[in-house]
Amino acid sequence: EALDRLDEAMEVYGRVFDENCTYKVVPYKGIERMLETLKKQGIRLAVLSNKPDRQVGHVIKEIFGEGLFDWIQGQKEGVPRKPDPSAALDIADRLGAEIAETAYIGDSEVDLATGLHKLKILPAAPDQNYPLPSSDPHIRSGINHLHFHCCCQIS
Repeated sequence: EALDRLDEAMEVYGRVFDENCTYKVVPYKGIERMLETLKKQGIRLAVLSNKPDRQVGHVIKEIFGEGLFDWIQGQKEGVPRKPDPSAALDIADRLGAEIAETAYIGDSEVDLATGLHKLKILPAAPDQNYPLPSSDPHIRSGINHLHFHCCCQIS
């Protein structure tokens, strides 16, 4: 019976979270301008999150509007969760991006672990103690494709 109650609780939680998933969500300072600048430069942008896919799409559209991101993906059944890099690599492939020209930006240890799998990693919030690969010539000279994760913070 406890497992039945857990399933019921998870269903209720999911409904409440779906209805309130943008509560107190705001973009990091300066992120909108940065993303708009990258988009104007022709850089393709994507979002990858471990949050449920339906919620991620809603949050991104609510916060950033339509058209800024070329791909938005949350957790989907049958797709390994980060830090497994499969979803990030799949998104890069779908967008026709070469991994050597793709930056994966995140703001958590899970993102760092994801980025260490064949991807370049940059933290979304530089005050985090994650290493910046600033000596990498691909990053210094500009990146043709940028995949961005965790562009919002909860305040």
